[in-house]
Amino acid sequence: MVSISQLQEMCKYIDTHPTQNLAHICAYFGYADYFKQLVVPPSLSNCALVETLINNRDEHGKTPLQVAIEKERLSVIQNILALSPKLDLIDEEANNVLHCAAQTNRDIIS
Repeated sequence: MVSISQLQEMCKYIDTHPTQNLAHICAYFGYADYFKQLVVPPSLSNCALVETLINNRDEHGKTPLQVAIEKERLSVIQNILALSPKLDLIDEEANNVLHCAAQTNRDIIS
């Protein structure tokens, strides 16, 4: 459950980031449980959907993992990494996840 102010903040964020998907939004707000429920056995048919979701890039080329790293959401980062995202995707500034992590702290880098 979220408060009215949290819901307003989410709506404002969604409005200002129209090309982000639910994974980006959950990464930004720190909803780690969203990513836990995406872990499925490889034999299930929605694996391609999960791969597309976590590797999707927004209007700035950022993936949900890059968003989580920038917000320093360690539990979200760990849950996204469990989904085996592509780590070599770059944003519009030619930064990949390692470049983003280098601008944060020791826990995020490891």
